[in-house]
Amino acid sequence: MRQRPSRPRLFDALEDRTLLSVTPPTSVPGGALAPSVLGQSPGSALPTALVQTLQQLSSASNAEWFLSVADTVAGTNANVQNYAGSVVTDDRDSDFVAYKLSQQFNFMLPPGIQPADATTVLQAIAGAGSSGTGTDAAYLNAMVSINQTQISLIQQAMSQTTNPTLTTWLQSQLTSDQSHLAAVQSLIADPGTGVTIPSTPTTGSSSLSSADQNLLQTAYSMSNADKFTAQLTALIDGQTPASSSSSTSTPMAGSAAALSQYGMKLTGDHTIVNHAYETVAFATNTALQPSLPAAAIPNIQALMATLNTSGGQALTNGTVKTSNYETTYLTNNIAMHTDLYNLEASQVANVADPSLKAVIQMDIPSVYLHLQGAQTLLSQIQTSDVTSSRFYHTRAGAYVLGAFESLVSRMPSAAELDRYVRALRSGAGVQRVYVSIARSNSTAATAVQAMGLRGPKLSRYLLNTARASGWA
Repeated sequence: MRQRPSRPRLFDALEDRTLLSVTPPTSVPGGALAPSVLGQSPGSALPTALVQTLQQLSSASNAEWFLSVADTVAGTNANVQNYAGSVVTDDRDSDFVAYKLSQQFNFMLPPGIQPADATTVLQAIAGAGSSGTGTDAAYLNAMVSINQTQISLIQQAMSQTTNPTLTTWLQSQLTSDQSHLAAVQSLIADPGTGVTIPSTPTTGSSSLSSADQNLLQTAYSMSNADKFTAQLTALIDGQTPASSSSSTSTPMAGSAAALSQYGMKLTGDHTIVNHAYETVAFATNTALQPSLPAAAIPNIQALMATLNTSGGQALTNGTVKTSNYETTYLTNNIAMHTDLYNLEASQVANVADPSLKAVIQMDIPSVYLHLQGAQTLLSQIQTSDVTSSRFYHTRAGAYVLGAFESLVSRMPSAAELDRYVRALRSGAGVQRVYVSIARSNSTAATAVQAMGLRGPKLSRYLLNTARASGWA
């Protein structure tokens, strides 16, 4: 009998092989190249005390940037808002230089607001009051404290170094913060008088194509909006969760730690990508406005308003009842990241500048994961909320759950579930409640007309939809 030729095995069985592992040689990063190419040798760390001072200074600068962005969005005095806008640009420029210096001198800076500055920021948010009308005054008072802190830290850092590059930078920072403080004091004395902060005008032209410039500005603005709301969330949910024994506490109190960690992660990620965008702009002489997208501003204003409904005072003692802050943040966050992901994914192939393309390619998976995280957290919070309703496990509750899932692709809040179940138990038919829920969404209302479900068929459909979404 003719023997069939055997094919070579593509993979050997694990037990037939002797697995070998090799440990790479140990080396200080950079090896022999660093001294000759970078002009630096290993072990060139700055003194610990100086690095700690520079980190505290960076946190204070982050707090100044954050509150200035907040006032440009929520302030009511045009003079104060114009000042805040100038500070945002000033802080962006100084932060970019600090980032480049941290690379040159091999030290790390925090991407967000550290605990030492968190109290000042939370007090400013609380000082806005229930209507938000105190935003400008609270902002100016906070800026006095922050700028005094920055000036003190700069003077401390200057006494800790003799390096000419760092000394030149610190002196420029001192001049800048002194001008910020003088302008704040002038506005406090007379809010009706405008102030001017010196700025450096852009000269020359960009080497980027107009399409690349537009994409860079759009992506950068959206990243700034994401960073601002992420930092706000890290601060708010970093406070002690409200006591569950309170009748006004939120069912999502247990998710506060997750929201805080999520906010800190996004703050760091967007700081990294912003520095990359700024590096591209610097290299190509491209003017880059540190603004927020116009379309995002109403959502950010609404987000901040959810805090003001509590009067804000509880922010400073860690007992804030954040109302629907978290669900508002995550809902807006999902929409914003969806838009950013679609923008970058659809445009990356058309980017001409290789460095900008590399940044976009790096950012796309990060944006995708941010989106997935927001969707997961929102689902957890919504589930925690709706299952707290005493009507959740009832058949009437299933009808309402099925209606929300089929019409608006989300779970109802506990309050919504209670309201519609009570309507059903008061005699309103399933069809009437279904249409009422649909009317809150024009697309859903059209879908109701197209489906044409009535009576028992509609009830069975809603029950099956609720079961498919996890109701039992």
